[in-house]
Amino acid sequence: MEHSLALYVYKIRKYYNDKYYKNNDPAHGLPHIDEVYANAVQILKESRYKECDPSLVALSVYLHDIFTNIDRLNHHTLVKEYVRNREDEFLKVLSDRDIRYVEYAVLEHRSSIVTPPSSLYSEVLRLADTGAPILERLLRRMWAYHYNDDMSDMDVAKLVLHHAYSKFGSCGYAYDDSIYKEYYRDDIDKFILQLDGLDEVGVIGICKGVV
Repeated sequence: MEHSLALYVYKIRKYYNDKYYKNNDPAHGLPHIDEVYANAVQILKESRYKECDPSLVALSVYLHDIFTNIDRLNHHTLVKEYVRNREDEFLKVLSDRDIRYVEYAVLEHRSSIVTPPSSLYSEVLRLADTGAPILERLLRRMWAYHYNDDMSDMDVAKLVLHHAYSKFGSCGYAYDDSIYKEYYRDDIDKFILQLDGLDEVGVIGICKGVV
């Protein structure tokens, strides 16, 4: 089973990268998807998720951001329709039940969505995609998300700080998700203290490796 899962992940990873992720922005490229999958593998070790099929989790992970290059704001709804319509060989072979699991996992993966996850698959993907609140990792991803050649580093850093505070500050919307707040409870207070002590110069130092 372990060997067949590894082969399956290899196939879906290559397929979706060759067709979609290689064209995405740096914040939503293959390194991000691989990180989400690594997070998901760890989350699946929790007894709460023991009934989840690891292959469906993997498929949801490698699907969830394929359309950010087309429509970043609505990419989750585009992927949902892609799954519902069984647009590729990996989806065509799934049962109706499994299609629904994947369909709603990709739809509900964004931490800005206020409705609770509709299944354990949606929970796993949302937890894995948002990830643990680790300062350097999150700031660097936000830098990749906001970076523009026409902007100064200071302007990018201001956007990153605003993004970080609105999502992960003491009143951040990431914590509106009670499942996320409980799962990462040991990391959140430390992260908020680190974030409160940060300014734009500190963001630039972390994101560009400036000492």
